[in-house]
Amino acid sequence: MYAFTGSSITSFPSIKSRIALQFCTTSKNLGQGFCLQSNNKKKMRIQMKILMMACLVLCLISTAYAAQGNAVYYDPPYTKSACYQNQDHGTMVTGVSDALWDGGRACGRRYKVQCVRGANTAPHPCHDGASVEVEVVDYCRQPCNGVLNLSKDAFAVIADTVAGKVQVEYNPV
Repeated sequence: MYAFTGSSITSFPSIKSRIALQFCTTSKNLGQGFCLQSNNKKKMRIQMKILMMACLVLCLISTAYAAQGNAVYYDPPYTKSACYQNQDHGTMVTGVSDALWDGGRACGRRYKVQCVRGANTAPHPCHDGASVEVEVVDYCRQPCNGVLNLSKDAFAVIADTVAGKVQVEYNPV
């Protein structure tokens, strides 16, 4: 079914691969260049390491380049929204300005929001490391003072409400 011809094996590809792999594994000490399988394994390991590093870098870049803008808040009740009229979608909700509204297609999108710094004279308004996930339920008509118009409950998770307006990073979830 299979035969050795020189340094290669001719037969069914799967059988050839298994035999060649075992043959190469047991014959590594016969000299460099004799067994190409061990070189292929090394190349594969290097390629996997490069791929892993590239994925890590892409993940870090996507986090480093989160969208930024101002966030303000509005008081309850949070119903009567442009997306869902009188349906209750909880307290972790937001309205969005024209920058994100997308003709109403923003309804239901979710964002992870984190305070970066104050946007006015309030000293240290951000709650360090705090983030909140919000759902888009409303449209913030012009003049909207922020890209995100968070519910007061959501705003209070990431910053002091006394500040009224903060600079945030937001990422789609």
